[in-house]
Amino acid sequence: MDLAALADLIATKGPSLTDRLPWPFNRRKRLFLLDPVELQRDVVRLRNHLQDLGFLQVHVDYAASTYDATSNEIRVQFTIRLGPPLIIQDVGFHTVDGYLVRTFEGAMRARWIAFRDRTSFRTGDRFTAFRVVQIEDEVLSWLKEQSYAFATLHTVTTIDSVFNTADIDFLVDPGVPGTIDKIVVEGNRRISDFLVRRELPFKEGDPFSSQDLLKGQRELFALNLFRVAQVQLPPQERDSTVTVHVQLREARIRFLSAEIGINRQFGLWGNGRWAHRNFLGGARVLAASAELQTGVWAGASSYSRRLLRASVALTQPYVLVSDLVAVVEPYGQLERDPLLAPTEQPFGVNRREYGFNTTLIYGLIATRAVSLQHSLARATTFSGASTSIARDAYGKEVLSLSGTLGWTDNLLNPRRGYMIRALAEHGGGLERWLRRRRMGLHYSKLSLEVSGFIPLTQDLFIGARAAHGRVWPLHASEVRLYADGSTFSVAAQFVSPTENRFDPVRFYVGGQDVRGWSPGHVGPKVNRTSFVEEDAMAGGDASAATTTARYEPVGGLTRASMGVEFWYRLGGPWRVALFLDAGQVSSSVVPAAACPARVYLDAALSVPAEVQCGFEDDGRIDWSALRYGTGAGVRYETPIGFVRLDVAAKINPDELDLQSPRDAFLAEQGLAPVKRAWLNRFGLNVSIGQVF
Repeated sequence: MDLAALADLIATKGPSLTDRLPWPFNRRKRLFLLDPVELQRDVVRLRNHLQDLGFLQVHVDYAASTYDATSNEIRVQFTIRLGPPLIIQDVGFHTVDGYLVRTFEGAMRARWIAFRDRTSFRTGDRFTAFRVVQIEDEVLSWLKEQSYAFATLHTVTTIDSVFNTADIDFLVDPGVPGTIDKIVVEGNRRISDFLVRRELPFKEGDPFSSQDLLKGQRELFALNLFRVAQVQLPPQERDSTVTVHVQLREARIRFLSAEIGINRQFGLWGNGRWAHRNFLGGARVLAASAELQTGVWAGASSYSRRLLRASVALTQPYVLVSDLVAVVEPYGQLERDPLLAPTEQPFGVNRREYGFNTTLIYGLIATRAVSLQHSLARATTFSGASTSIARDAYGKEVLSLSGTLGWTDNLLNPRRGYMIRALAEHGGGLERWLRRRRMGLHYSKLSLEVSGFIPLTQDLFIGARAAHGRVWPLHASEVRLYADGSTFSVAAQFVSPTENRFDPVRFYVGGQDVRGWSPGHVGPKVNRTSFVEEDAMAGGDASAATTTARYEPVGGLTRASMGVEFWYRLGGPWRVALFLDAGQVSSSVVPAAACPARVYLDAALSVPAEVQCGFEDDGRIDWSALRYGTGAGVRYETPIGFVRLDVAAKINPDELDLQSPRDAFLAEQGLAPVKRAWLNRFGLNVSIGQVF
């Protein structure tokens, strides 16, 4: 018995936990006055509901309620005695001429028997009125899927209250199988009939199927050309021919949209998009968009990401089949990447990129889709002062296959379901076919993310997720470096330009997957704080002698993260949550590793090298080094998903996690003692629209 469902039927309510909170947490004090009439109605509602569940002789009262005359308060307690359940004695499916099964022949009869046996009541089951209605709906739906467009059903239930038994007789009139004779399209003014009919999974002469009508309606909505799209049967004669009515109301062909928000990683951001949703006919979409990430109010680092990106995309629906869509998108972007060294370029730009993406997408449902994308681009990274800018220009060619498989009862506010996301990616290779110079990126990459949601009670839910990924660089594994009087080898992934090129490819953990840490900052970090000039410390003011302080996360060839979260519904749109996250990347610090102050790529010591010294990465996760974050948060449900506010604590931070970049730098230089700030153990995460 679902006690939470019974509680929802009771209109008489007492103060909840939030109602008992003092001002200002509870500004509206409500009086919970007892209404004897409403109390009697509660008894009737409970009794009727339990009788519908098959308990004819149920008894409900509130005689056990207690009254406190001192405080003038009453504690209402309902007592329920169910009595014996109503047991099903006989179930049958009939027509006016006898058993329904005799109406069907051959394979259709076998399909009906298999459907009936897995759908219907069984002798000895407890009778419920809800299950009767459910079976009626399932039988009619099944018949309409089998071309019986005008099937009807009537149920006769005979109850013996003495022996508590019930006989159920479903009287079915299936009619005759129907064939689609005519398709009528109305309401389209600028969209051609041909385009509408092309999206429908049926045509004149096909057998009728109610599932095809639903699928056709979804396909028309997916074009984003219609505000209303209804595919249904109008009133008509019950014979072997079926007329299908498609009623449409067109949306605006051209539209302009804009968004603005704040993200902890890149601060204040905004984007705008203009689109023509029927470019040259055929439901092609031509869209021009721009995105700006300012870095203003970013919480991840004082040296945050900035991005300006512009693109034009042409989307072609119905590529050979209705569910296959092609997108071609040329783009260009300027970026200040915090993983690269700062420059004195305008706005601190240290990466420029332009190219085009070609994408094939199969499946228009958000929980079941596969996409194949090919990207070809030219990227340039910058480093150094404005008077001596160093440029690293290279080609990027990436082929990626990604897919999503899952099911949820509600995409934005799931109570039950699962989601699996997979990615396979390969960089480089096309140049071999074209006999061109080798691309600047050559790697393979795999990633898998799994999440699930399960209700524990009516108001308590649990969610769990896990993610794992691996990158295999396909370039030379080591680079020989030269210093004054010595040579040594360093992994190529930590030496520029390879290190800079692979920064966006490597995996990072922290932020939404392991809360308590800034985005990407779980694992080893490079302290990029430095002196403005070597003799700036002469005045004794350490703060004036350092540049903008920041950590650069090293990332890893492999990442692993996982988390579990409990939600409790307070009432209305509010939820509270408790969570535990864990994660790590494969890179690690090399104990007692030392690098010369200046290293070079050649024996003549003429080409300086940029090195992330003191790290190694063999792609293996040290599970004993997992970082854990825990905390609590609140959720507020909106039409676009939850607004989430989480306060998280680092359970086992490393040494740098508890120090600011500036303090760690000064301590490393021996200019100040080690300062660990207890506030650095905590982090604040805010997001909109993200489920978990």
